[in-house]
Amino acid sequence: MRNRLKGTTLVETVLYIAILTTILFVIVSFTLSTSEATMRTERRAHVYSASEFITQHLDYIFSRATGINETKSSFNQDNGMLYINIGNEEHYYSLSSNKLVYDGTEMNTKDILIKKFHVVPVHNKKEKVVGVRVTLEIESLRDQKVKKEVNTLYTVR
Repeated sequence: MRNRLKGTTLVETVLYIAILTTILFVIVSFTLSTSEATMRTERRAHVYSASEFITQHLDYIFSRATGINETKSSFNQDNGMLYINIGNEEHYYSLSSNKLVYDGTEMNTKDILIKKFHVVPVHNKKEKVVGVRVTLEIESLRDQKVKKEVNTLYTVR
């Protein structure tokens, strides 16, 4: 009687390892691409959220505004300044080190950059500034490809 051991040959073992390696490579590749897509989506959502917050803040301030200080405001520049009168108080927006500042308080988080705060005056027939067209360029710090440009018109009511 012969004692035959049943097992796998070297060729079969190499074949199993190759198949397993291929399957693991596909799984790891899929996981990494899904992770990258999720991070980019989160960055886009954060940029969108920042743009919504800033535009809502400007909407609120302009709903209470009584005038725009033309002499202190800096128009037609990518790092503009905007001085707004609300009753007897004066408030301002400015761009400093890629941060939008309102009355000395930074409005964007540290992972969001404001690349442009361009303010263009809107005049009435008497050449008085009655509104502004604001262009903001908002960018993710972690991925410069994720950005949003917002163009909005605000008027003093």
